[in-house]
Amino acid sequence: GRHAAAGPAVAAVDVTAAPSLPARLPEDISRVPAHPGRLYLDGGSFTGAEFAATRQARLRGLPVHTERVRIGRQTSYHVIAGPFGSVAAADAALDRALAAGVPDARIVVME
Repeated sequence: GRHAAAGPAVAAVDVTAAPSLPARLPEDISRVPAHPGRLYLDGGSFTGAEFAATRQARLRGLPVHTERVRIGRQTSYHVIAGPFGSVAAADAALDRALAAGVPDARIVVME
């Protein structure tokens, strides 16, 4: 004879145990301006200062600098351009970086 194959086990869920929602929302509402941070171009991170200098040279013409970061015994060099005053300016900087041969450049938001 034919036998039905056993299906996957299904757990029962108790829907009556759902958390209760508040009856009303708070009446006091605050409006504050958004502070999204500032726009920068991340030009990459390197373990050697000479590699960071080469990347910084490719980004010539942008407001670019290299930050030395030490975590424990490891030192790395982060190439950063900016800040940019608008999304359009950051996009233009990204286009310049890509055209200059920096394929991993990306726009980041930092405080």
